[in-house]
Order: sequence, then structure tokens, then C-alpha cells
Amino acid sequence: MRMLKDEKLIINIIKFGPIIFVIIFAFFITETFIYEKNLSFKKEIQLVEKTYFDDNKKRIKNEVERVYEEIKEEKAQAEEALKEMIKDRVYEAHKIATNIYTEESKFDNGLKHSEEHIFKTIKNALGSIIYNKGRGYFFIDSAQGVGLLQPLNKELENKNKLEFKDAKGYQFVKTIVQTIKDKTERFDTYYWYKGSNRDKSYKKTSFYKYFEPFNFAIGTGEYIEDFENEIKQRLLKRIRKMRFNKSGYIFIFDEKGKTLSSFKKEFIGKNRIKEQDINGHFYIKDIINFAKKEQEGFIPYIIKFKPEEEEKNRTKISYVKFFKDWNWIIGTGFYLDNLNQQIAERKVLLTNSMNESIKQIIVISLILTLFFVLLSFYISRMITHRLVEYKKNLEAQIIENIEQKETLLEAQKVAKIGSWKLIPSTNIAEWSEEVLHIFGIEEKSITLSPEYMRNIILEEDLIEFELFLEECMIENKQNRTMFRIYKPDNEIRWLECRGRLDKEKNIIIGTIQDVTESKNLEIEKKDKEQLLYQQSKLAAMGEMIGNIAHQWRQPLSVISVTATGAKLQKEMNLFDEDKFYETMDRINDSAQYLSNTIEDFRGFFDQKNKVIKEFNISNTISKTLNLISSQFETKEIELVQDIKDFKIKSFENELIQVLMNILNNSKDAILSIQPEQKLIFIKTYQKNNLSYIEIYDSAQGIPENIIDRIFEPYFTTKHQSQGTGVGLYMSQDIVKNSLYGKLRVENYTYFYKDIKCKGAKFTITL
Repeated sequence: MRMLKDEKLIINIIKFGPIIFVIIFAFFITETFIYEKNLSFKKEIQLVEKTYFDDNKKRIKNEVERVYEEIKEEKAQAEEALKEMIKDRVYEAHKIATNIYTEESKFDNGLKHSEEHIFKTIKNALGSIIYNKGRGYFFIDSAQGVGLLQPLNKELENKNKLEFKDAKGYQFVKTIVQTIKDKTERFDTYYWYKGSNRDKSYKKTSFYKYFEPFNFAIGTGEYIEDFENEIKQRLLKRIRKMRFNKSGYIFIFDEKGKTLSSFKKEFIGKNRIKEQDINGHFYIKDIINFAKKEQEGFIPYIIKFKPEEEEKNRTKISYVKFFKDWNWIIGTGFYLDNLNQQIAERKVLLTNSMNESIKQIIVISLILTLFFVLLSFYISRMITHRLVEYKKNLEAQIIENIEQKETLLEAQKVAKIGSWKLIPSTNIAEWSEEVLHIFGIEEKSITLSPEYMRNIILEEDLIEFELFLEECMIENKQNRTMFRIYKPDNEIRWLECRGRLDKEKNIIIGTIQDVTESKNLEIEKKDKEQLLYQQSKLAAMGEMIGNIAHQWRQPLSVISVTATGAKLQKEMNLFDEDKFYETMDRINDSAQYLSNTIEDFRGFFDQKNKVIKEFNISNTISKTLNLISSQFETKEIELVQDIKDFKIKSFENELIQVLMNILNNSKDAILSIQPEQKLIFIKTYQKNNLSYIEIYDSAQGIPENIIDRIFEPYFTTKHQSQGTGVGLYMSQDIVKNSLYGKLRVENYTYFYKDIKCKGAKFTITL
């Protein structure tokens, strides 16, 4: 009955689940879409704002900079323009005076005009010329500094001005006199007063030109301030006409708030320093103070004036720059109401797009809902049929699992593996039947626990068991140990135990396997390896005895010959005391050589020397060659050394034994084929923090079909009387397990003295 209800529930879920899913999914998609659209709208508005601000800021800054540079250039050229203007004026006056003098000097009815008449005519002509809106006039000074013409200052005419000084003490009349003396022309600058006001002086630029007929100078001058004011008015007139975009214009204030340029003519000349915005801020004053403090920059404010539009309060951002020379604040700006209009237009477009997209989602959702309704009814029919089949298959699988469990138990018996569980909090353990069989317990009457295990484990293995239990408590860590137990019949068995904490951290689960047979095989293997090691030592000892015989032959011969010769000399009464001592020295040297040889061989076989120590590789190579070199010399085998010295910390005697085995192997290979060149090379070097020892010969190498077997025990290509086949096997074992390095072999082709050679190369890497 319960199964039937569950099946109906599953079928209903399949029928109506997709419909509910589509509705929820459509709702989620719609909400997500609206959220994304709103997010996109915000980003788009931010982009519009940023673009609007960036573009307009750049534009208004460029406009202000352009006007600023134009004003700056006009200001820079003002003084030169002034000089050019007054020079032209003086030249014009000089030409007039010259023409008058020329014409008046001609005879008229046989009479010639007097100098006084001509001078007066020139004076009247130049004195009548007034320019620059009544400011400009010509003056004439004599070589004595007397003012001959002063049309606007009649009181100075015929007055000696030689000692006149300007406001700063400069005697400019003396410069005029010097110009007359030099008969030349020059510009001059001094500070003079306007009208009768002597409280303030102004900078004035003048030009003097010598007039030779009357030995005087004609001059004129202009106050720089007056000239600049004309330039300012000319510039302002041009700036007031400037327009860009729809509402762009340049405004200029002086530092006191007077409007110099604006789009509204009624503002020109008006002081607006006290003009306030809607919030009561003196925004003109704020603009002026900002420009004077910052020199240039952007400033926002509220203003109700905008070209060609009605008056209303608008936010405006202006770029202003302070022209310090004239105390002008130059600026222009843009209005934010244009930005708000752009944003409103974008919002309408986005809303229309969003509404259209929502309609599409609803239509698609309805289509999907209908599709899934039909699909769900079809699938529910299929599922009903499948459930019936599944029930049948499940029942069959349960039966199969029971059979597999029985098979697993049988497999555990064959492999001698049992399972166990331990609850650390209660110290209660559960054991499978195979564990009981491994322990030799027939009944479950005995309570198996860690305490029981401690009683049957060998005492020397208890520490391994205790550490194993501690490590099993570590989360997510598989642990393994091995120990021996006493079975009830006192038989000792080797057990391998594995265990780990479960995911809930409440139970330790694991296995126990009887590994006695494999452990005994391992011990037997170690015994065989020890036997091989002893055989290798005996073989090495045999080699040593042969080496001793070779190395003792010559010194023993020297001792024998020397002693016999001394005896004969004594018997024949030819004894010479000096030669006697020489003879004894030779005998003693040979005896010392024999003694040193014994020490070298004894040191090699002494087990006390089997300790880790630091040694130089060059010394180790020398010791090795001292032990075996005599055999190479007698066989005419050349040893070529390329030794780069370095230090190693390891078992030196073990390394010597390996080197001797490899060198003897190369020697035997050379003697077996008798090549034209009998060569053995020894090379040492370090690379990438590793030490390398290479030994290679000229014995044509090792056949490819056996090169992979030369490190196998008892494998040899020599006659039974020449080798046992354990030398290279033990060499590899020593390098790997004692020296913690690597020994490899390869066939190697090389050139020596322009002759191509080939041989086996052994490389020891430490």
C-alpha cells in the first residue's frame, strides 16, 4: 500500500512538476530580465552622464584655453605693437618736418624764408596733430634740453627740462639730449603722471628721432596702460560675438565683479558681485574667488539665465581661468538640463523595449507550459510502465546482492582479510568472522577490544599498535601498520592492519590481513641479498689479493736484489759504508711502501670505516686507483682522468667499492676484446645541485640484447672462473640503498685524439 502511494506521488510530480517549473522559471526570467534591464539602464545613464560631462568639460575647457591664449598673445605683443605705432608716428612727423623745411628753404620771389619762420611753420604743423582720442601728440626738445614744442603742456615750452626726473628718479630728458648728440633715434621707457595728478605714475614708452636741420629731436609717447585698454576693448568686442553650440558663450569678469563680456548686453559694464542664486549664494563672487585661488578649474553653480530660453533656475558647470596680468576671470560652461533631457529620452526607449521583452517572455512561457503539459503526461505514462519494470529488477538485484555478499565473505577467507569497527568513546569493537579465524578464536565468547589486542601482540610491536590507534583518530587519513601476534597455540603470525575515521568521526573502520607468508618471503629475500653482499665482498677481497700481489712484486724484488747485493759485497770485501746506508734506505723505502699498501687495503675492509662523512671526490678517486692501478699498468690500460673536485657527505668505502667494481668490469671488457686503444675514462662534475661520476671505456659497448640485464644478480658474460655476476648488481644496490643515488649504463660513442671510440658508460648520480 505504501509503495503504491509513493508511485502515485512520483507520477503526479512528473505530470505537474514541469508546469510549476515553467511558471516559476518564467517568473524568475522576467524578474531577472527586469533587474538586468534596470541595471543596464543605470549603467547606460552613468555612461550618458560620463560622456556628457567628459565631452562638455573638454569642449568648454578648449574654448576657454583658446580665448585665454589669444588674450595672452595680444598682451605679449602689446608693448611691441605700441613701439611700432609710436615709431611710425614719429617717422610721419619727421617726414612732415623734412618736407616743410625743404619747401620753405626755397627762394620765393628772390627771397628765402628765415630759419625762425621755417621752425615756426614746423612747430605749428606738428603741434596741430593730436591722435589717440586726444592723448597722442608730438614734442620737440633741443640739444640743451629745452622744450621747444609741448602742445598739451604749454607751460613746459621754452623751459629747460634737463634735470627733470620721472617718478622713479630717471632723467629721461638727458636721454633725449644724448639722442641728439648721437644724431640717431631710440625708444625710451619711464614713469610719468597723467594730467595734474602727481599721486600715481604710469609706465610710458616714447620714441625720439634726431632732426638734423635744426639739431633737435622729435618725439612722441603713449602710456602702456592706455594702449592696453584699447587692446582690451578690441578683444572684448570680438569675444562678445563668439558663439558655439546653441547656448555657448564666453563670459569675463574683472576681479571686482564687473561684467566685461556676456551674452546679455545689459550685463556689460555692470558689477554683479552681489548677485545671488536661488539658495542665496553669491555665485559670481564664488566664481571669482575660485579662479583667483585655483587659477583654473571646473565649478558648478545655479543660474537662471540661458541664451534664447526663458529664465529659470538651472545647474551650470563652468570652466574658468584667471588671467593675472589683467585680473580677468575668463570662463564658459554648459547646462545640466540638456543632460536630463537626454536621460528622459533614453528612459522612454528602455521602458518600451522592456515592455516588449516582457510580452515576448509571457508568450514563450505559455508555449513552453503547453509543451511541458503534453510532455509530462506522455512521460508519466512511460514512467508508470518503467516503475513496474524497476520493481521487478530491484527484487532481482536484491537477490543478486545477497549472493555477492556471500561471495565476498568467501573471498575474505581465501585472502585472509577480515573487517573490524571500533567505537573510541566506548572502546567497543566489532569483528568479522574472518578476523576471529585469523586470531585462532573459534567462539565469540571472548570480548575483542584494544585491550585484548595488547595482550596478544608481541611486546616489541606494541608501540606500532598504539601509534596506529592515535593516527586513526586523525580526520580523512588512511593509516597502516604491521605487527605480530601470538595465536592461542603460541604460533606467531604477521598481521597488516589498516583503518581510518569515518565521515561522522564516531567510528574507526578498517581491515586486518594475515601477511605471514609474504612477510616470510620478504625476510628470505633480505637474507639472500645479504648473502649476495657477502659474495660481492669476497669477490672484492679476491681482487684485492690479486692487487696486493701485483703491487708487492716490485718492492719485494727491490728488497731481495738490494739485500743480496749487499751480502755479496761483504763477502768479497767490497763493502762500502756509504753504499751500505744507501742500500738500507732503499730496503726501508720498499718496506714502507708495502706497509702503506697494507693500510690502504685494511682501511677498505675495515667495517669501522663504514660511517657517513664528508670527503673530497678527488681523494676518493685517488684511493680507488691506489688499490687497483697496478693491474691496469701491467695490462697497459690507460686511465684518463677529468676530475672536477667537490665534497660529498656519504659512505666513502661503499662508493670506493662501486668504483672498483665498475673499473674492474671495464678492464675485463677491454682485455676480452683487446682493442687497439685500451682506454678507461673517469670524469666528475656537478650540475643543478647534483654530483656526477662517469666511467666509460673503449671496449665497444654492451650488446643491446643484454644491456638491460647487466644489473641482475648472477648475470655475467664472463667465464665461470672470471666472474660471479654479483658485482654490478651489488653496485646498483649500494648506490640506490646506501648512497641514495642512481646508477645507469648506456653505450657511448666519442672521439679521443681524433680517433672514434665506443664503449659502455656508467653514470653515478648523487
